This record gives sequence, C-alpha cells and structure tokens, in this order.
Amino acid sequence: MKNITEMSQTEFKELDIAFREFIVAYELLELALEDYHYDPDEGLEITPEFAEELDQIDTHLKAGGKTYSLEEVEVSNEVIFDNFEDASDAP
Repeated sequence: MKNITEMSQTEFKELDIAFREFIVAYELLELALEDYHYDPDEGLEITPEFAEELDQIDTHLKAGGKTYSLEEVEVSNEVIFDNFEDASDAP
C-alpha cells in the first residue's frame, strides 16, 4: 500500500472520491438508524432463579472467590476437548 505522498494525482483523486462516498454512506446509515432504538432485552425480566444465581456469584466473588481469565477458560476447554477426542478414539 502506498503512502499518500507516493500516490499519483489520479490515485489521490480516486482515494478522495472513495473516502467521500464512504463518509456519505456512513452519514446516511446513521440517519436511517437514528430513530431505531433496538434493545434486544426489552420486555424481558430476570427470573427469580437467575437473580438468586447472580446473588450467589456476587457473594462468592466478594468473599474472594476465584475468577478465570479468557485464556484460562480456553486452555481448560482445550484440555477437555482433547480428552474427549482421545476417549472417542478408544476401542
């Protein structure tokens, strides 16, 4: 990819036109979506069971309970799936 200073005048004009078209399209999209306020959870309520589960998790974490990073979960899942695949290969 060329730097702007390395572009010919024609290439720069083409880039400028493409950029302006993109900005106009973006602005039109914003206008079209301006009145569209979508909340996928609108009208949904938390069940008492789920609220209780959240309270238990909150209590656990406040008491120093362990949380897991995404990397730890990924590694854990890899081990589980590797073991599952090994078990399914067994006669």
